[in-house]
Amino acid sequence: MGVRSAVIVLAGALCTAVPSAAQTADLPPARERFRVGFAELLTGPLEVEHRLVGSTFPRLLYEALREIDERDLSREERLAEATRLIDAARVEAERALTAQVTARDRLLFDPRATAAGRTQAADRVRQARDRLDALLELDPATVGASLDDRRPVVFWPDHEAGRLLASPTIDPLAGRPTERALRAQAEAADLDLLIWGTAQLLSGYVAVDIYAYHRHLDRITFAGGTVALAEEIGLEVGIVAREVAVRILGRPFASLTVYARDAAPSVGEPPAIVAQAEIRVDGRLRGYGSATAPFLRPGIVTVAVRSPGYVERVLDLAVSEGEPSALEVELVPRFSREVRIESSPSEADVYVDSVWAGRTPLVRPLAARAQVVYLRKEGYLESRFVLDPASPPMVARALLPDTIDWSTELRERRDVFYRSLSWFVISVPVTVLLRGAFDSILGGFPPFDDGSLDPDERLRLGRLG
Repeated sequence: MGVRSAVIVLAGALCTAVPSAAQTADLPPARERFRVGFAELLTGPLEVEHRLVGSTFPRLLYEALREIDERDLSREERLAEATRLIDAARVEAERALTAQVTARDRLLFDPRATAAGRTQAADRVRQARDRLDALLELDPATVGASLDDRRPVVFWPDHEAGRLLASPTIDPLAGRPTERALRAQAEAADLDLLIWGTAQLLSGYVAVDIYAYHRHLDRITFAGGTVALAEEIGLEVGIVAREVAVRILGRPFASLTVYARDAAPSVGEPPAIVAQAEIRVDGRLRGYGSATAPFLRPGIVTVAVRSPGYVERVLDLAVSEGEPSALEVELVPRFSREVRIESSPSEADVYVDSVWAGRTPLVRPLAARAQVVYLRKEGYLESRFVLDPASPPMVARALLPDTIDWSTELRERRDVFYRSLSWFVISVPVTVLLRGAFDSILGGFPPFDDGSLDPDERLRLGRLG
């Protein structure tokens, strides 16, 4: 028999499996989601005033873990899944073969049956037997390797209404739930992972133990807990939640908090949170203004921050498991006005608020606040000026050489100033005296608006005046 591919219906889609030693076989669909549920804690002889821990602690755990959206399936889980699929297909194939054999045998003793009908019945038996043989030849390990290693996580839906699963039934002899009881509860709620635990009082402290039962592996895959005063037990949820999260995710995780701040705040004010800024991490919306992205896959993540009136920022950031990381993203306002900065000579370094922005000639947007600009070039003195929204569209500066003897230059400039001032002081009394002499001379002449002077004399006196 030739080597063929087995087609597996997985999550509503067809996924090509590894080659089989038999003919093509159809398997049942794999589970589409990984379902998780939380049960109330077994409180036992816990005092009445402390029994509330049995319901509040798992509810707080759910609230801390509800954002988990994907699980990495281990090789062991995929092998168990493949075994379950193959076993279910084999059971169904055996039933189909039994039904076809029964139908064929019935026709053998039916005098009304035709030869063609008996031949068709024999062919159906042969096809059913071939299908069963193909399933018997399937290797769970190779089929499991073809399954997707990631699966969406969903929680027991009644958790959204504040409900918890009932506490597992305790075996009186063992003093704790048996795996059979845990399996029955997980199957009843259609769970893949059941989170349950116990709470008891020890010398004034409340001890909480948390367990995770994996239905398909049929065993407890996690055991942990904490001890604290009754009034402080709620503060321990975060520690336990981080441990449980790893068991639900199937991998370690990282956490990132992003703050979107205005890169151009009002003068004298610190950078403020841009409340309407949309924050996305790896394409998923996490919040506005500031947001935390928990349960990230360690490695490189893409952070995108956008807001009306600001330039969009897209950053790649490496996150690692352990303590939460924080990132502050400065959003630059988007303005239509620009300013051109020139210098003589050109190719001067431009620093805006002490941050290098390029070399002249340089075109950059005007910010909403005043910014101090420095022009620096080797061999020349630094030039400094201020840009604000009212600045002209072009600012040009001539850079002075740093080889000038500025003490001599200042002395010469001072001498020129005082010399000019002296001439001004002298010119004032001379002007006053000349004005007085003019008035005296003009007063010695009779008025010439009475018409007694001839035109020539009137013109002469006007010129003299």
